[in-house]
Amino acid sequence: KKIDSTGDASNATVSFEQAQNRTNISSGDSLKTLFGKIMKTFADLKSVAFSGSYTDLSNKPTIPTVPAALKNPQALTFTGGVTGSYDGSAAKSVKIPSGTNSLLANVAGTWLDAIQGAVLKRLHDDNASKITQINSDLSALKAYELFDYGLPNDGGDVHVYKCGKVLQYRIRAANVGNIAAYSEKHLYTFAGQWAPWVDLVKVPCLCDNPGDGDFYFTITADGKLLLGTRNKPVASTDSVQFNGWICGIAK
Repeated sequence: KKIDSTGDASNATVSFEQAQNRTNISSGDSLKTLFGKIMKTFADLKSVAFSGSYTDLSNKPTIPTVPAALKNPQALTFTGGVTGSYDGSAAKSVKIPSGTNSLLANVAGTWLDAIQGAVLKRLHDDNASKITQINSDLSALKAYELFDYGLPNDGGDVHVYKCGKVLQYRIRAANVGNIAAYSEKHLYTFAGQWAPWVDLVKVPCLCDNPGDGDFYFTITADGKLLLGTRNKPVASTDSVQFNGWICGIAK
């Protein structure tokens, strides 16, 4: 029965055979040809087209299951505070050292914050300035000098030690002759370089036979060495020796 161009073909049947080759359908193909091409297309489809399963694929790519097979050809290497390497084959934890902002910190494995560089610079400059001043002060000191003099009439001796501006007198006086109570006797006069900056007044001295006497040495700024007694005279016949140490500053 002929079907009109606008007729109902829902119950029409068609005889066809599978096409020999898979080709696309074209406008103008007969129903027999169309269904033959469609049948060929379905016949060529593989199982995976209907199952959607990866296992039904043919020529499947090989996917490594061992992590080591995924190594990065360009490995990452750590140096410095933390050492090691990472190639992507396994998980790796890297502990980055923490910083500290204190020069008093003493925790191992930490780094000093760069802001402390300014602190260290100030300390360095301050110490360098102090060292420069110390060196300047030391260079200003004269070499150690020594003066020895024997007092007249076997009256003892005087030693003067001088280092820079520091003077130290060691005095031993004997056979000093007569000295009235509450008076002083001039024993010697030092040259200007050995004289003190100011008077060194009434420095107590030791006497090997003091009795109830009270004796002292005085060295004046003009270099005079005096032996004085506060309450007991000294006779020329007395065999008495006086000893003393006196420190002062040179002019």
